Amino acid sequence: MVERGAQRIAVVVAAALLGAGPAAARPLSLGDALAIALEHNLELQASEAEADGARARSRAALGALGPRLHVDANLYEWNSPFSISIAGCPFSCART
Repeated sequence: MVERGAQRIAVVVAAALLGAGPAAARPLSLGDALAIALEHNLELQASEAEADGARARSRAALGALGPRLHVDANLYEWNSPFSISIAGCPFSCART
């Protein structure tokens, strides 16, 4: 099983080297090598995604501090007259 895994790795490496052609043979400057390394660095990509999430949470928290507007409305409609007593005083209402 280990031997089969090693064969797969060898095939992938060989395909990468053969497919790279002359472009892989040219020398890289230090800047180019660093740019390629940073582009393919998964830890760096994860850190950047984490920083983006932190910035979004920060903006959301600041948004909660701003002014708010709440609007509410109620409509009551009775189909028949009613009568209630408030502090012993009768109150009647009829639809006109």
